[in-house]
Amino acid sequence: MAFHIALLLLICLLAGRTPAAPEVLIPIELSLVGEAGGQVELGGGGQPEAEPKEVSAPAPSPEPSPEKPTSEGEAAEPAPAAPEVLTSEKGEEPAAPVGEGEEEAGPGGPEEKPAGPTRGPGAAGGSAPTYPKDALDRGLEGKVSLSVAVAADGAVSSVSVAHSSGHDILDQAAVRAVKRDWRFLAALENGEPTSGSITVTFEFTSGKVEVK
Repeated sequence: MAFHIALLLLICLLAGRTPAAPEVLIPIELSLVGEAGGQVELGGGGQPEAEPKEVSAPAPSPEPSPEKPTSEGEAAEPAPAAPEVLTSEKGEEPAAPVGEGEEEAGPGGPEEKPAGPTRGPGAAGGSAPTYPKDALDRGLEGKVSLSVAVAADGAVSSVSVAHSSGHDILDQAAVRAVKRDWRFLAALENGEPTSGSITVTFEFTSGKVEVK
């Protein structure tokens, strides 16, 4: 009797229990980041994902011009801007005005004035020396050359014997005559009066004096 009772209780217990739901396996994916930045996937039997396509990096933009280095404590100066080119409406460079300058253009700058003449002094004339009576009585003759220094105003500065006649009396007569009333034209250097020297020759012969 006790065996039947125990068997009945066992059947009741088994009948009262709900059947256990069948176990279902759900795949779970876990991503682990490694040291190199790659991902390690743990899958539950799914299909492997396709590798991502490589995307080309955008072209680097042009770097701005480097700023001029400055000393410590000063702000960096920006790079100078490109010079502006002035053009006309047609795209051509404007021509400079012609004929507005005060001086005419030339290969060497302003046109230089032409240089004046350059020459030595000239004789304007004067009276001939007097033939000394003593020289006439003695029959002295000869030719004397005088070197005359002429100032810038044409006046005689000095007279000296350049070539003697051989007779001092004739030489001194010639010197006195030139100093007395002879006049000269001043020398010129590039058109400007200047000092110089000239040679005057007298010939004493047959009681007459001639200018040579």
